[in-house]
Amino acid sequence: MSEALISARTTQTIAHFYPHRHPFLLVDRIEEAGPDQAVGIKAVTATEPWFTGHFPERPVLPGVILLEAMAQVGRFLKPLDRELLSSRLARIDAVKFLREAVPGDVLRMVATSEGELGDVSKYKVVASVDDEPCASAQFTVHSVLAPAAGTPAGARA
Repeated sequence: MSEALISARTTQTIAHFYPHRHPFLLVDRIEEAGPDQAVGIKAVTATEPWFTGHFPERPVLPGVILLEAMAQVGRFLKPLDRELLSSRLARIDAVKFLREAVPGDVLRMVATSEGELGDVSKYKVVASVDDEPCASAQFTVHSVLAPAAGTPAGARA
């Protein structure tokens, strides 16, 4: 993958790395991607489908949607030159909701690697709005990536 494509991580290029599509591709832009840290941006807009019922008079981004957006940023801790064959969320720990996210907010989500063992990785994500922490959680994910180019058949990458 060229550095130019990786540095232009907008919704169209993010979709290249995920099976998710609208309305469940929840990250608008990736500002940083690497093995230690990834940074993603999500603009919370009033037109998102969950606001129809959560809550019509005072819309609040549902916590599960916020957690999913945070988990999606973690993909960018993995090598981007290898296709993501599957990814399953195994566990979420230490979840804290510190303030509501509402239409008009811009979430900045910072994922930090906490280690890997085989296909299982752990990472922490802190989401903030205007530098004020909004939520944090630790994710454990089982991800299977396609073998690296040049890896012999049957060998683990």
